[in-house]
Amino acid sequence: MTQKLANVLSVIFHPFLITLYSFLLIFLSGSYITFLPNSIKLVILIVVLFNTLLIPLISLFILKRLGLIKNFYLEKHRERIVPIIITTIPYLFTLYLMAKLPVPQVLLKIVESGVLILIFAAIVSYWWKISLHLMGLGGLTGFLIASAIHNYFNVIFLVVVAFLISGFLASARLKNGDHKPAQVYVGYLLGFSLVFTFFLL
Repeated sequence: MTQKLANVLSVIFHPFLITLYSFLLIFLSGSYITFLPNSIKLVILIVVLFNTLLIPLISLFILKRLGLIKNFYLEKHRERIVPIIITTIPYLFTLYLMAKLPVPQVLLKIVESGVLILIFAAIVSYWWKISLHLMGLGGLTGFLIASAIHNYFNVIFLVVVAFLISGFLASARLKNGDHKPAQVYVGYLLGFSLVFTFFLL
């Protein structure tokens, strides 16, 4: 894998994007959720885009400006704790807003599972540098398989794609020297286990 491809994969499958991808997938799944009014789906996507992507990105820029983080790569594990906690706040606000909309419970659970991953990521990051990228992809894979059990997705194709992307992303993170193999594997397995179990409860 080339360095350029590794960088591209790390950006396309950045943890900030995984929740947005989850909503896009379920809105295109062909399940009953697809038939939500377009106006509601648009509101949800705007809220998710703003609260799980734009605000976390802006927060990183502010933290960098204030000198609270060295760079956007968050190379030291304890340096990640404050950004993760700050990212959790707009996630909770997203839950608050979505709870006021007439939407299926599964849509709330997508955001709740994101909060769950963030909490565990913050806790683990106190002691160890776990791969947040692979936690996100593991969570997405767990979401797809759990959703298949609930008949939201035609699972075979999507899960195969998710596994392939996860493998490529793991290689990219190792290629970049961002993580050791254990940090990548544990990140994926933890993200998968948390989300899969949460959706089956």
